[in-house]
Amino acid sequence: MNTRGAPRRYGGLDGLPRLAPRRSEHVACADGGDVLGAGEISLRRGPQGWEVQEISNQSTGYCPDPDCWPAVAAALDRADVGRPDRFTQGSNPRRQEPAPGR
Repeated sequence: MNTRGAPRRYGGLDGLPRLAPRRSEHVACADGGDVLGAGEISLRRGPQGWEVQEISNQSTGYCPDPDCWPAVAAALDRADVGRPDRFTQGSNPRRQEPAPGR
């Protein structure tokens, strides 16, 4: 597993995490399916196998809410990747509403 370049992270509908380069499209990584969570992840090899070093919901364009954590956590658990109890870096993105009449 290549962990350089802070890959994006996704929870796909199949319940497994999907990793892709930072410049990739969310939907392409999810094979055209719904994206349950997105952000960045840093992994390291620990004594028990792969584990999350840092994880966030910070993702350009998609703006997932922090409440996507349960889907992300479940996907990491299914893949047997050690993880924290929440995002190590999180944001609550504000979505700008379109102006009236647009």
